[in-house]
Amino acid sequence: MRIEKVETWLVWRWLTVRITTDGGLQGVGEGTFWGYAHAAEEIAKAAGKDLIGQDPRHIEHIWNAAYRKYSFRSAAIVSAISAFDQALWDIKGKRYGAPVWDLLGGRVPSNNPYSPNDWSTSIDNPDNLKRRMAATPLGRLQTPEDIAKAFAFVASDDADMITGSNLIVDGGAAI
Repeated sequence: MRIEKVETWLVWRWLTVRITTDGGLQGVGEGTFWGYAHAAEEIAKAAGKDLIGQDPRHIEHIWNAAYRKYSFRSAAIVSAISAFDQALWDIKGKRYGAPVWDLLGGRVPSNNPYSPNDWSTSIDNPDNLKRRMAATPLGRLQTPEDIAKAFAFVASDDADMITGSNLIVDGGAAI
């Protein structure tokens, strides 16, 4: 199995990468470098050429080679490498017919507390603050529907008043 193609595109300020293997498996990954998303995409295009012909099963080797190739590692470079890493894990999960979370150690408890971490930006008046507080899905993640609702909020029209959102899960891991 070899990497045949690396494609990139931007979705708002998210770098998206799709890696395709010679066997037709595709993996998708995302990297975020808010200030200069176009820079991250250009780096991903250039660094993606190094991935062509490599074995996508060698995720750690590819990550280390990409990371160590550049002596000045900026957020844009790490964003591109992160997108590659996720896409390669996506390919591995599809190859083995298992979700990536299972390959990385299994499920975590389903009652993880979370809260949106976007309160520090663009609260320009009390009405926006009230609206955001009313629309924010504070609570616990109980079901896949709860997770989908939380992510839908982050991606909703209300996102135009924030510069970035993270969901904090299990007391500190941002997703």
